[in-house]
Amino acid sequence: MKRFTTYIVVFIILFYLLPFLISVTPIVSGIQHIAALIITMLSLTLTSLSFGRKHGFSLLLPIIAIVIFLPYAFLSYKTPRIIFYSFIYFFSIIIGNSLGLLFRKKK
Repeated sequence: MKRFTTYIVVFIILFYLLPFLISVTPIVSGIQHIAALIITMLSLTLTSLSFGRKHGFSLLLPIIAIVIFLPYAFLSYKTPRIIFYSFIYFFSIIIGNSLGLLFRKKK
């Protein structure tokens, strides 16, 4: 579990601090959700790519991310969006983790 600590902190920042920062940034209100979705997806993919490079593939990483995401989602989104975002974030992490495994340094 120690190897997940840094990534858990990154997930908390992405899921809780990033939407707040986007909401206080003067962006046209219609694209705030899209901007948050795209920035979060790219950040999750890069973070999980880093994890995959260092530690290999793990299905526990996307599960931890979704567990961290769900409390915020239930407070902020309607049910269809929660399901949609959860799937997108889960598969973004799976893709990044798989790519990281491909680029993993051999010891």
